[in-house]
Amino acid sequence: QWAPRGVLVAHLQEHRRPVRALAVSADGLFFVSGGDDGACKLWDCSRLERDVSFRSRLTYASQGGKITALATVSDDDHAVASASDNGSVHVWRVEYVERKPAPG
Repeated sequence: QWAPRGVLVAHLQEHRRPVRALAVSADGLFFVSGGDDGACKLWDCSRLERDVSFRSRLTYASQGGKITALATVSDDDHAVASASDNGSVHVWRVEYVERKPAPG
């Protein structure tokens, strides 16, 4: 009998209220969470996988209301659409810069 098992990779606890939506970028570099606290948090997948950091890289909290839905809307621009219970939809660009270690 097939019995899948999972291993917890990270426990992310920055939202102050329930999380209602998740969206993953097309290239898998990041995902975004949004919820009742009105914040959208961007998480760096590679940093989570390497146990480097369990903190979000960006918080977008300019929308107001509770976040009800998230979607990535562009393959190359890293744009995210967030919908709120206040009737607004915001589309915002993630400027994703991967820092290289300094030579030395």
